[in-house]
Parts: sequence; C-alpha cells; structure tokens
Amino acid sequence: FSLSQKELSQDAFLAWFFQFADNSKRSDFFKLNPWKELNTISKIGECATEMLRMFTGLPDLSPESVEVYKQWEHIDLWVSINNRYSLIIEDKTGSGIHDDQLNRYKSIAKEWCDKNGHELYCAYYKTESYPIKEKLLVESMGYSTFSREDVLNILNKYKNYIFTNDI
Repeated sequence: FSLSQKELSQDAFLAWFFQFADNSKRSDFFKLNPWKELNTISKIGECATEMLRMFTGLPDLSPESVEVYKQWEHIDLWVSINNRYSLIIEDKTGSGIHDDQLNRYKSIAKEWCDKNGHELYCAYYKTESYPIKEKLLVESMGYSTFSREDVLNILNKYKNYIFTNDI
C-alpha cells in the first residue's frame, strides 16, 4: 500500500484473496506455484473463507465456488459465492460516502439478484477510522460495516501461515 494507497489496491488485494476460498482455484494456484506449501495455501483459503463469513454474516458459509468482479456498475467488488450468494463491498480508504452511491449500488445488485436467484449481502469496508455518524448512516442503508481492525483480527489468527507468503 505504500505504492498506491487508493481503494483500487484494496480491491485488488481482496479480489485476489477471496479466490483462495474456492478450492479449485487453490489447486490451480498450487499448480502454478509448486514451491508454495499446500498447507499454507489451504490456510490462506481458510482465512479467506472466514473473511467471507464475516462480510456476509453467514457463519456456516462453505464456499465451493467464488467469482470476484471488480468495478461492475461502479460497485467496488461483487463476490458471487456458490452461484447462490452475492456480496457487494463498497471499499473505502479515507473518503466517505457520496452521491447516494450505496443506495444506487444496492438497487443495482438487488435487481440482478432478484432476476438470478441470489441472496444479496452488502458490506462497507473502510480502512481509516470513521465517525459513528457515518457508520450508523451506512447501516441504515442496509450495509454491514467493517473496519481495518475487523480484517486484521481475522488475518492475525492465521499469521503463522499467511504472513510468511504472498499476504
């Protein structure tokens, strides 16, 4: 993040990371990177799964397939899980919400989900601290809110595995 502190860096990291929750992509990653320990790749997958559980609020989520789309209809991240759940993430570094973006993104996603039989989950993730007023406003629009600390709490559980590799 020292090279680029913009949201797109966070988007790229999360998109890359969430793919490890998909078993088939883990296997592909291992085939392309045979020097990596399979156990470490599996632990990254467990960590990514736990992160998806946090963002969706589904504690028993078991991802079989995960597809991640960036900037579709200006939505920072759209994660399709098991072709059943859609998670949209509005990702912020330091800026706040503007131009009724959260309602627009949720409306677009809800329409798509209704047509395609997906359950929709909306998350707002901000790495810099934000005032309680912003948090309450975002939550009133139907988004779950997450901070840098929430993400670090999950990453730290796996630090013996994940901090010795690409993460």
